[in-house]
Amino acid sequence: MMKPKPEIPIQFVLGMRSIIKRMGLGALQTPMFSNLLQKAAGCTECGDCMGRYPYNLPIPEMIKNNLIYANELMRG
Repeated sequence: MMKPKPEIPIQFVLGMRSIIKRMGLGALQTPMFSNLLQKAAGCTECGDCMGRYPYNLPIPEMIKNNLIYANELMRG
């Protein structure tokens, strides 16, 4: 049986830097944003999202880079 893919909040993950700039790093530590980050960490870089979004953005790569950015900020 295949494990279901997580519902990754792509718009949130791609806008994460803006959220941090506007709301501060503490926003990522709230339960809601923390849960969204956990879902984003489940990205397998399968590329299923590529056909659903315009502009041919490298979404899996962008998710990965934004998670690295957020994790580095949270570690200090």
